[in-house]
Amino acid sequence: MDAFLSHEYQGLKEAVREFSEGEMSDELLKDCNDRHVYPFDLYRKAGEVGIIGAGFDEDVGGSGFGVMGAAIAIEQMCRVSPGLGMAVSLGWIPGLMIDVNGDDQMRQKYVRPMIEGKAISAICLTEPNYGSDIRRMDTACDLVMEEKGGRFVVNGNKIFTTNATYATIFTILCQDGENETSLVFDKEVMENNAGELEIIEMPGKMGQRFVSSCELTFKDFEISRENILGERYKGLKTVINFFNKSRVEIASQGMGAAEYGLFKALGYAREREQFGRKIIQHQAIGHQIARMITAVKQAQLLLYDTAWRYDHSRGGSWMERALSTCMVKSSIPDLALDILKRAIDVFGGYGYFEEMGLEGAYRDTRITPIYEGTVEMQLDVMSNILHRIDMNYLSKEFF
Repeated sequence: MDAFLSHEYQGLKEAVREFSEGEMSDELLKDCNDRHVYPFDLYRKAGEVGIIGAGFDEDVGGSGFGVMGAAIAIEQMCRVSPGLGMAVSLGWIPGLMIDVNGDDQMRQKYVRPMIEGKAISAICLTEPNYGSDIRRMDTACDLVMEEKGGRFVVNGNKIFTTNATYATIFTILCQDGENETSLVFDKEVMENNAGELEIIEMPGKMGQRFVSSCELTFKDFEISRENILGERYKGLKTVINFFNKSRVEIASQGMGAAEYGLFKALGYAREREQFGRKIIQHQAIGHQIARMITAVKQAQLLLYDTAWRYDHSRGGSWMERALSTCMVKSSIPDLALDILKRAIDVFGGYGYFEEMGLEGAYRDTRITPIYEGTVEMQLDVMSNILHRIDMNYLSKEFF
């Protein structure tokens, strides 16, 4: 029992873990990894039983559990299988861009089918020449034929777009004159477009090989003016709104992976014998695991605190939200990698082999400190906020 979690959240935690233990097998993970295919059936089932909708509002078919619900769901899936848990959650996390910025009509059209497990989302932000600097881009959208309602013509390149080869819903950030504008398009727009969109898989990834990562090239690609996400010329604001929510869900991937590594190491250390004793009784191993469980519990409490703050800060400033969300994104993914490395050490030579699951979990988790904003970018944002934020908030409300 956790002090942060009500009876309803505890029930959600148990339900997601039960689902994950029943559906996320090592055989499925290996099959998807070997064939480089996304676990579509698993994603669909997660939608059918309400896991995808845990963090979404009821008006679009969600459960209304907020960011706390999403964090719990992702944590529990990744605790059972980091790779498959990440894959399922990556099907909906890009769609948060529409959920937090779109009007009711747009959310009903795009978010609802995603919650039901019938649609997979992608977001086009990163460019080859700019990386983390999303304020600079070469991909541009020009508004034409305003007298007929208007449409944007998009030209440029985006890279590292997750899910692009099979996604049905896309958002893209474009340079629009001197400002930025975010747009939404889907499979129907792609199929009936007068322009071109080339999607090329980027091969040879270290991990997450069953999730596509792609380069997209837009050539006179047309998107209706009706598909502006948020306000025109306020594209950067839509991305910031998105990041403040998605950071928590990416950190939850790392949280589950850390728990996976911890319990793998603990279980093995209690069974494995060397020199006449269980290896956990040897101080070097026992102290290692004691430090691991302490660090993992501290991180879980930070994650839950951040999710709670997000859900209860509707009237708060963006800086108040960003301080917490950057904190979990900058710390928990790195902790997960450290815990998985330590778990491999506990297993010794056996930990280096695929059969134990740890080497694959480490490879799949390695991306979490990088995507959705690198650790260094989170620390930059935090330091800028700490330079400007109200000290009374920090001393009386944050602590």
